[in-house]
Amino acid sequence: MDLVYDGVIWTTSEHLYQALKFRCESPIDREWREVIRAASTPYKSKYLGNLRTDTRYPWMRELADLVLRYRPYIQYADIGDRASKTQRMLTVLRIKFSDPELRQLLLDTEDGRLSEDSNDEWGWRNGNLLGDCLMIVRDEIQAEIRVQTHNDEMYRLAYEQQVRKLEHAQDAIFQYENGTANSTGSTANGTSSGANDSSNGSIIQDGSGSIESVQLSIKYYN
Repeated sequence: MDLVYDGVIWTTSEHLYQALKFRCESPIDREWREVIRAASTPYKSKYLGNLRTDTRYPWMRELADLVLRYRPYIQYADIGDRASKTQRMLTVLRIKFSDPELRQLLLDTEDGRLSEDSNDEWGWRNGNLLGDCLMIVRDEIQAEIRVQTHNDEMYRLAYEQQVRKLEHAQDAIFQYENGTANSTGSTANGTSSGANDSSNGSIIQDGSGSIESVQLSIKYYN
C-alpha cells in the first residue's frame, strides 16, 4: 500500500520508516531520503536505512557503494532508542491505518493483544515493539470513534429539541389564527363577538408568552 508523507508517495511502510531515521535538513539529507524511497524492495530500503556495507549478495554491491558515498555526510534524526523508534513507527502506522479498509481490519481485533512473530525487538519474543505501536494506534482510532459518536448523539438531541420547539410555536400560531377567524363576523343571533371577549381573546397564551413572543420564537429558530 502506498503512503503519502511530506507530499510524496512511499511505496511501503518500510521505506518510510527507514527514511525517517535520518534528518531532512540539508540537501544531502534529503538526497539520502530519496535514495531510500527509490529502493526497489522493502528489504533494500532497510539495508540502506541501516547503512550496511556487507556484500554477501551481488545486489548489495551497488547499494554498499551508495552507503559509503553518503555515510560521512548524512545525519541521524535521533539516537535510535526505543522511544525514538516508537515515535517513528507511530508516524508510519497512523498514515497506514488512515486507509478505511486497513483501519477496519485493525478495529476488528477489538481489544486483543497484537504482536509480531519475530525474534528481534519488534516481535513478541523480545519487546513486542510493533505490537505495542499497533495497539496504541488502535486505541487512538477507538477513542476517535467514541468522540464522534458522542458528538453525533448530542447533535441529534439538540436538533430534536429545536424541532419540538418549532412545532409547539407553529401550533400556537395556528390556534391563534383559528381563534381570530371564529371571533370575526356575526353570530347566529346577529350579535358580533366582542374583540376583547375572554373566550375568543385576541391574544393566545402558549405558556411562555403572547403570540408576538411565539412569532419571534419561530423567526429565531428558523
